[in-house]
Amino acid sequence: MKKLRIYFYFLLLLASCKKSNNTNDPPHPCSVANSACSHKPGDIIGSWLLQSYGGYMAPNVGKQTWIPADCSKPVVIEFKDDSIFSYNSNFSLSGENFDRFKMTDQQHFEIYSSNPPSGGPYHPLFGTIVSSSQIEITDMGVDTGTEYNYDCNQ
Repeated sequence: MKKLRIYFYFLLLLASCKKSNNTNDPPHPCSVANSACSHKPGDIIGSWLLQSYGGYMAPNVGKQTWIPADCSKPVVIEFKDDSIFSYNSNFSLSGENFDRFKMTDQQHFEIYSSNPPSGGPYHPLFGTIVSSSQIEITDMGVDTGTEYNYDCNQ
């Protein structure tokens, strides 16, 4: 009986343990958010480093598959106080001429172009503040799109 009780407590202990990371969370290959790099709620001003990206289908079919960013070609984006959005040469959406952003509420923002390219459909990017040191940006298509995961890079 004593062995059964010990076995029961052991199972209870195992069941109460929590996984440290969720398999659906995007990986962070290029850097881990610096604990000193933190933003107040609703604040995205500063530099951000791409960590991973993944495609999706609408309606959400299956699980999101995150692909680690190529750390040898870092993608850095920046939000400035005057609503200016900028990026380095590795930003894959540079052809869309994104140059401005606006907060739509405390947790969401939109990135858009003040001079969108002609000759095709134009879609702004939509972003979500995930935490004080992480954001996700969504490039929305009609049925498919891409999500980008960035960590604070200040």
